[in-house]
Amino acid sequence: MKSWLIALILIVSCSSLKAQSNRLLAAKDFYAEYTSVKTAMLIDIRTPAEYSKGFILNAVNMDYYDDDFRQKIQSIDTAQVLFVYCQSGGRSAEAVEWMRSNGYRHVYELKGGYKGWKQAKLPLNELFTPTDKISKEAFDQAVSSGKVLVDFYAPWCGPCKKMEPYLKEIESKYGDAVKVLRINVDENVYLSNQLKVKAIPLLHIYQDGKKVWVYNSYISRNKLFKVLGIQER
Repeated sequence: MKSWLIALILIVSCSSLKAQSNRLLAAKDFYAEYTSVKTAMLIDIRTPAEYSKGFILNAVNMDYYDDDFRQKIQSIDTAQVLFVYCQSGGRSAEAVEWMRSNGYRHVYELKGGYKGWKQAKLPLNELFTPTDKISKEAFDQAVSSGKVLVDFYAPWCGPCKKMEPYLKEIESKYGDAVKVLRINVDENVYLSNQLKVKAIPLLHIYQDGKKVWVYNSYISRNKLFKVLGIQER
């Protein structure tokens, strides 16, 4: 009986280790797995300078060397399926190990990194060209007059989702006093880099074009209303 139990434990352990090791995927397997998961998130953990020279299509840049890297990752739901890569595999191995130790169980790593992806001749964006929905010029114009609350967010950001209802409330009920500008950082990568957005949620308040307040974390409805000087109707 004991021998049978030990054998079963060994089989389960080996299977678990195999499943874990299979999450380090060669480029073509990584691509196939990523494209099969509609809600997957692709994270490029190289520096902005590396990212600007070329990246895998739809990848979000979160610099592993950034002081806020872990904070950015922790803003993502632990149930989210994540696909991670760096330049050649060193940084991604460290990052993925940390992610798994912090509750992220659905993490896949690209073997050989961006170099391996290019060698496999898979889809990429060779040169960084601004494809933002909001240009820097349009942003400057939007915050140039009156009081403007700027919300930098992403669909995958848990704290951002919690704040969304009362940001929309401010926009609909108090728009005459405070204009709300919501910027999806995934859709406005170039603008976010220009404005030095390092982590989300991030809120700015502009008064007649001048930035007068910054808050780089979750904020409650009551506290935000107080900061904005909103008297409830």
